[in-house]
Amino acid sequence: MVCPGSIDRLSQSELALLIDNRSLSKVSQGITTEITGEGDSAAAQNQRTLAQLQPGLDQYHLKVDWTTLAEYFARLEKSGTPLNIGTYVGASQIREAILGDRIESLHPQELDKMKALVEQAMQAGAFGLPPLEQAIRKITSLPAQRERLRNRGLIQRRVLR
Repeated sequence: MVCPGSIDRLSQSELALLIDNRSLSKVSQGITTEITGEGDSAAAQNQRTLAQLQPGLDQYHLKVDWTTLAEYFARLEKSGTPLNIGTYVGASQIREAILGDRIESLHPQELDKMKALVEQAMQAGAFGLPPLEQAIRKITSLPAQRERLRNRGLIQRRVLR
């Protein structure tokens, strides 16, 4: 019997792939493809996101030297990985990149900045925002703003099968 491998549809290995590119725990389980980005994602990165992220990575000697998904993929390609990688743009990541830890509602300009980051990541190969309503609510609690994101194709309506 030949099997093409399994898909980990809820992976969070974006940074672990750069720390140890062998992915032994995944490969030994027969996983050949990972889908990441359901909460946080490898991009967008900026001073706000890195302030909390980088200190935890220092012990692994991993320096986040990318800001966009395209730059992350270039870094991943350079280090190599035995896995196929697909990613969403993490709603938490996008919100943190624009708002930091602020919790109040978005201003229209902030939503436009978030849309631009999602579009940029999609140009680099991301699937869009994850199709989870709770993730979408992390971007905005206003139904009208969520519908505008859906209408622009930035939010997928179905989970990958």
